[in-house]
Amino acid sequence: MLSNSNRLGFLSATIPIRCLRTLWGVLNDLGRSELRDLLFNKFNLTKKRLSSEERIAVPAVMAILEFCEKQGISEAGFITGMASQYGQFGIFDYYLASNHTLGEMIISLERYLPVLVTGNSRVQIQFSNKEPLIVNLPYLDEKNAAGEKLFNEMLLGIIIRTVRVNSGIAKIWPTEVSFPYSNIPKTIVDYLTKEGVNITLKKKEYQLIYPEGILSNELQYRDVLVIETLKPTLETLLLKTQSEQSISAKALEVLNKAPDLLRVSLSGVSEELGLSQSSLKRKLQEEGTSFSYLLARFKQSYSMDLVTKSDKKITNIAIKLGYTNRTAFERAFKEWFGATPSQIRLELLTSKLPNKMLDLIEVDSLPSSPAIYQEIIAMMASDKQTIKNIAGLIESEPALTGKLIGIANSAYYGYRKIGSISQAMTELFGIEQTRNFVLSVMSIEQFNVSQCKGMNLELFWLHAAATYEGIKSLADMLAFKDKTEKQGFTLAALLHRLFELVYASQHPKDMTNYFKLIKNEEIVMSHESCQVIEQLIFGMRGYQTTALLLAHWSVPSDIHRTIRDMSNESGSRSKNAVALALVSDYFRFVIYNKCEENDKEEILIQLSELLNTDYEIIQQHIQRVEACQNKIREQASNMF
Repeated sequence: MLSNSNRLGFLSATIPIRCLRTLWGVLNDLGRSELRDLLFNKFNLTKKRLSSEERIAVPAVMAILEFCEKQGISEAGFITGMASQYGQFGIFDYYLASNHTLGEMIISLERYLPVLVTGNSRVQIQFSNKEPLIVNLPYLDEKNAAGEKLFNEMLLGIIIRTVRVNSGIAKIWPTEVSFPYSNIPKTIVDYLTKEGVNITLKKKEYQLIYPEGILSNELQYRDVLVIETLKPTLETLLLKTQSEQSISAKALEVLNKAPDLLRVSLSGVSEELGLSQSSLKRKLQEEGTSFSYLLARFKQSYSMDLVTKSDKKITNIAIKLGYTNRTAFERAFKEWFGATPSQIRLELLTSKLPNKMLDLIEVDSLPSSPAIYQEIIAMMASDKQTIKNIAGLIESEPALTGKLIGIANSAYYGYRKIGSISQAMTELFGIEQTRNFVLSVMSIEQFNVSQCKGMNLELFWLHAAATYEGIKSLADMLAFKDKTEKQGFTLAALLHRLFELVYASQHPKDMTNYFKLIKNEEIVMSHESCQVIEQLIFGMRGYQTTALLLAHWSVPSDIHRTIRDMSNESGSRSKNAVALALVSDYFRFVIYNKCEENDKEEILIQLSELLNTDYEIIQQHIQRVEACQNKIREQASNMF
């Protein structure tokens, strides 16, 4: 019988007495007012007490539930668990509600359940993000097992309610609940069937089955600060409850001390504990678990700790947890928690950003467009335009002339020994590409970025030029109305990250912090993730700022429309805007991040699906440009 706090140890060994309010209603609904009066007189449960903030010892609660059991009210434990309110279990409730996803919450529920309960009743959770979630509570077929039965029913109710409440708008219920006995009280049957839950009978087992794919549901109350604050307290309480360690706890301690899990085995753990393999297996089986189960659950729980609490590289975390490579670990992690390690780390970073927004970029604060660009545009619109006239205009600007000739004579163009702008235009660039280079080079001249420590103009140009060449290489696979639209789109590729110059000149300190985030090799972030950060720091998404700048400069509308389209939510962008964003991501990963091959491979797969082209063809186009990185880098060194 569960009758003392050694057998049943809820947090602080007390719960608010208000959790018993539901019993009053249950007994009324059952027409058992005489039992209600007897019960409430026996335990002094007045209406006034039930409405107070008084706390009651857990053994007293279990004594009340056992009294109900003896009087034929066997659903008392389940209904009490279903009616539990936040604050009932103190900080444990708030910790669970603050996890990122349901998957994390359920891992925490299993890990910290010993804080709430000691003895033989325990929850075992089997789940995968792609399969139904199964929660097992072993039923002990013993004499005088009424207390165990009531407690397991209470746990069922608590788990159902915790998942339902924390699942947010979805209010997720199990699809099936199994009981190990046939005489299920009508109240429980009515309660569950009203919510569309099937009830089945399974020998010696309580079981909850949830729909597949629910683990990635985000919790509505998630709060990283709460997690960081409460976890040490819960760890201390957990160790305290395990002072008389079970063999499971001792095995977990061995796993925790292992330098990595790749070489951890049953034989090694049993040797560490001074047991034979058969003895360890038997003892674990007596505690309702197994070595493989402990190892799998430990990996899940420890992986989240390492990702969120340490600065270890994800590749090193994978090795420590016994995976042969990062890809295998990321696949397992996403299955457990519905998100990749990088996405979890991004969530942590954004949650720590200062809770302020800068003023939205004002048009009046933007620099004027390069004058020479406007003159070139006017010349190109004239029927009398010639390469000689445009070359003469450019050569009136010695600095610009030097940079363009430097580009023409770079390794990218094979060291052609170009001596004039006219020669460069005739033999290499053509009029359109000359216009593009003039605008991009002169754009950089419009901004003073010297105060922004993270701004590297050579890398900025390398990223812009690589994206430009990548889009030019894929242009025939994209959809354009005419040649002019195609030319405008390639120019958009060259200019799309001009917002970096805007922010670096106007908000250098914030931009320095931004660069630290997006260049973090452990958080290889897509343009969508970056835009979340931009919105938080600058009050506007970067591509929106670039579009605003180009509109201010009277650049043709199809160019700034394309870039503005890149800032739209996923699913509402044009095919061309998605392609530009993916190509930009690819080269940013290559240039700024030491990313894994699978990060780049994922982008190439998305591009091949988007453009309906074989993966190998897309790979050849992009990798051809990637192979020219050093040549483009030489262009940049000549310019800056």
